Amino acid sequence: MTQQQPYESIGRWGAIDIRRYPEHTIAEVVVDGDFDDAGNRGFRPLFGYIQGQIAMTAPVVQTPGDGGHCVAFVMPEGRDLGTLPTPTDSRVHLRSVPEQVAAALKFSGWGNASDLDERGRQLLTALEDSPWRAVGPVRLARFNAPFIPPFLRHNEVVVDVEPRATDG
Repeated sequence: MTQQQPYESIGRWGAIDIRRYPEHTIAEVVVDGDFDDAGNRGFRPLFGYIQGQIAMTAPVVQTPGDGGHCVAFVMPEGRDLGTLPTPTDSRVHLRSVPEQVAAALKFSGWGNASDLDERGRQLLTALEDSPWRAVGPVRLARFNAPFIPPFLRHNEVVVDVEPRATDG
């Protein structure tokens, strides 16, 4: 069983789960190209980094950005910058991520660029009338191996949030 990134569910807004993620460490690669190709190309060096040293965890997170697409593996709970091996591939970088609050929307399917676009819009639209305000880009979290049929896959779109300012 693949270890999943821990979180505490702190609320719901319709189909949206509001979560508190503890501080954690990621191994990440930034790659150019279209979103779907970047996910495949980013996975390889990350898998090479953990292979034989670190247990695979879920999800694999992909965030589009101006400088390319960031593909990241969340490191197992209890592993941090001081306990992880130094990457030998210069494309792989380790980074500590502070505690964060995020909104997540689950869905099945391929977990591709069109899913990120469609589901990301649904997530942001749902948050418009919520007590939460999106901060930062929407990211795609994939939880399954590529050979799992799309209708059985667990994917999520996730965005960091903060409470909206209230009048009064």
